[in-house]
Amino acid sequence: MKDSPELHTRLVDNSTVHYFPTKRSPRWVVRHGFEGVFWRILPANGLRGLARRGFARWIFPRFSRGVIESAHELGGYEFLYLGVPDGKRTELKMKFEGDSVLIEKYAVEVAAEKYLKNEAATLERLQAANSANFPWLISHGYGSLKLRGRLPKRGFDPRKRKDRYNLIKALTSMYSILGIQTNAEGCCKVIGHGDLNKWNMFIDMADDVHIFDFENATLQLLGYDLVTAYRMELTKARLHDALKEGLLAFSKHPSFQFLDVQRQFEMLLRTE
Repeated sequence: MKDSPELHTRLVDNSTVHYFPTKRSPRWVVRHGFEGVFWRILPANGLRGLARRGFARWIFPRFSRGVIESAHELGGYEFLYLGVPDGKRTELKMKFEGDSVLIEKYAVEVAAEKYLKNEAATLERLQAANSANFPWLISHGYGSLKLRGRLPKRGFDPRKRKDRYNLIKALTSMYSILGIQTNAEGCCKVIGHGDLNKWNMFIDMADDVHIFDFENATLQLLGYDLVTAYRMELTKARLHDALKEGLLAFSKHPSFQFLDVQRQFEMLLRTE
């Protein structure tokens, strides 16, 4: 039997580090010497995101240092994301390499392994797109994967028409690779992201949408990714308009030529 992710030795990182946002409740560990550039990997989603990024850029570097227990030492990496204790927690080690970020992702809890396996399989298929819209998978093993992603310029904003257009363009490419199913009534399902919220995508330095964290990729209604991407920022009426706009844009692509836009929209309303 292969080693489970729980068998990864818990180590105390003896390098000098910062905690973010606080020492008592840390979400990130930042190696000493990289406090001043840490803000570059934090997407600015709305006013709160801008404030958080500003805090990380100007105030955070002055904080005191300490050590923290984690599942993996930083090694040659600069940042460690500690994840969320949700029963399938993963940790991410990151470091800058030019205009990209190198990421190693590990399962900390046993349940996380199947999600990482799903993410690796999805990213392997998306390599065919050769697109900056998705991370590039370098390698993967039991309970771990290594990939290269982009650096954020700002958070995704569904109120901006250009952001919505770029997202639909990226999703169309993604669905065309991962799979599309349309029945005789014009109802369409796709292999979608499954958890496409503002924390799992951003606008990169080239002004493209960059989508990541494909652990929950699954078969779902076409348009569901738009629902989860938009609903935190838009009023109900504006959300409905944006969904219709998105479905109409999808219908113009050859892959969705048999899509019944109104029927698809009505089915999406049941998922809100």
